[in-house]
Amino acid sequence: HDLLTKWTHPRRGNDFLQLCEGFTLITPALQELIPKDRIGQRIHPGVDFGLFHPQPADPALRAAHARRPNEKLIVYCGGVNRLNESEIRTLYEAVALLNEEGYPCQLLHTGPPATLATFHESLPRELKEHVQHLGWLHKRELPAIMALADVFVQPGCIGPYNTYRLPSKIPQFLAMGKPVVLPATNLAHELRDGHDALFL
Repeated sequence: HDLLTKWTHPRRGNDFLQLCEGFTLITPALQELIPKDRIGQRIHPGVDFGLFHPQPADPALRAAHARRPNEKLIVYCGGVNRLNESEIRTLYEAVALLNEEGYPCQLLHTGPPATLATFHESLPRELKEHVQHLGWLHKRELPAIMALADVFVQPGCIGPYNTYRLPSKIPQFLAMGKPVVLPATNLAHELRDGHDALFL
């Protein structure tokens, strides 16, 4: 309900919904926000299986990005904005903590360079030490980077932002055939914890 209030007109939003005869829903949770007597049709997030599918990592590409021979690579594809900034920070903190506890790993983060640079500059040195910003990559360039991943992590928690939004990256992560860690909401309701993915 917070999102409905925040992103629609404060007085006209509900009236607009009453005028609609049908709704397309990017996640089933949105059903609770539409009038009870209206029809909602779910649209699943699409995946281009021609690009996103299990594939071997390019050894030369891994050598170019892995700083230590035994380190694990975590890949996150996506920008930073005011809604997810705290969640992305928790991912950076987790990577720093893993390294501190003796588990060598590195985060490869793709996304719009401007937002990543601003976010990166705001962090203390210890949170930036094991992160590589790869900038914005064309969709066709992503699978090769994603194939380097030992694990994909979608940071976040249960709340309106993750419950009601389109989880566009998670289907791509799953299609690559690598382990996925994600919040226990949205698409996680269709997965089994510890079998299809690991829930935060």
